[in-house]
Amino acid sequence: MKNNDFQELLQNFFLKWMMGQKKVSPSTIQAYKDTFRILLKYMNEEHGVKAISISMEAIDADAIIGFLHYLENNRRNTFRTVNNRLAAIKSFMEYVSYECPEYSGTVRKIKAIPFRK
Repeated sequence: MKNNDFQELLQNFFLKWMMGQKKVSPSTIQAYKDTFRILLKYMNEEHGVKAISISMEAIDADAIIGFLHYLENNRRNTFRTVNNRLAAIKSFMEYVSYECPEYSGTVRKIKAIPFRK
């Protein structure tokens, strides 16, 4: 995949999957957008990866686990909020598994990340 495929996948996730096929509520879409906005900020600040150049290869299980720790420790999010963010990421990964089966290993590892208790 090209570096900009992450952006294309994310755009299609919202425009085609969330709004089209899944027909989720506007509040869910906004919450998911917030998750990815914060994730992109985290990737820039903690990993030096700018949003414009992020690739699917950068979004692996280790990055997501680090992001969850960032939410808990830096942003002081509750487990409920962290779990909501993780659910948004897992939903995106479900979409990725259909669109890009070559990332099935990454998808499997991210979807196996347990929710906080």
